[in-house]
Amino acid sequence: MNGKIEVKNICKVFKQGDNEVYALNDVSFSVAAGEFAVITGYSGSGKSTLLNILGALLTADSGSVMVDGRDICRFNEKQRNRYRQKDISIIFQSYNLLSDLTVYENALLGKKLGKSDANIEEILDLLDIGKRSDHYPSQLSGGEQQRASIARALCKGGDIYLCDEPTGALDVENGIKVLEFLQNLAHESGKTVITITHNGLVSKAADHNIIMRDGKVIEDSYNPDPIPVREVQW
Repeated sequence: MNGKIEVKNICKVFKQGDNEVYALNDVSFSVAAGEFAVITGYSGSGKSTLLNILGALLTADSGSVMVDGRDICRFNEKQRNRYRQKDISIIFQSYNLLSDLTVYENALLGKKLGKSDANIEEILDLLDIGKRSDHYPSQLSGGEQQRASIARALCKGGDIYLCDEPTGALDVENGIKVLEFLQNLAHESGKTVITITHNGLVSKAADHNIIMRDGKVIEDSYNPDPIPVREVQW
């Protein structure tokens, strides 16, 4: 794995009664390893559907998603499971924490699934959730659950990080910590990081900006001089 992603002419259609709605309509772009890419757009523009296809949680109706020369849209169930387990980490907007596991145990599960060498305590402390490591999700605030979900993804590891509004429930300082970590994953560790966000300011720190509207990519541009996350005027 080197983390390069090439999206080619992806379409995804959902049926609503007798009508067909294009969630994605001929979407194409590529993201290289070491890029911190940000996808923005209004609600309903197709961002989350796209992320689910990149994570092999949904299949496209047509087109391809090439990851290191392999079309994940053609994977069988076993290949999809292996791809999700070994190659990628997903930060879900809905947290998806296991309710019967503590914060630490959720992070440990991520580490075991990815067979990574992540330092769980270090990551929990980085996200200011270490003091709650023995608490269950029901005992956490929304922001704490989001940080626990992010910690699990970071402990899992992988070459590709797919992030769905990773700072949506966080205060400014913790949001900066998360974005800074993601930017460093790309720039210092050579990971492929794709982040969906409504916050247009994140684009200032991105290497690659993709804007979507009505299921289409309306802008695909590169930032020649991305700003370190800490220097963005949040």
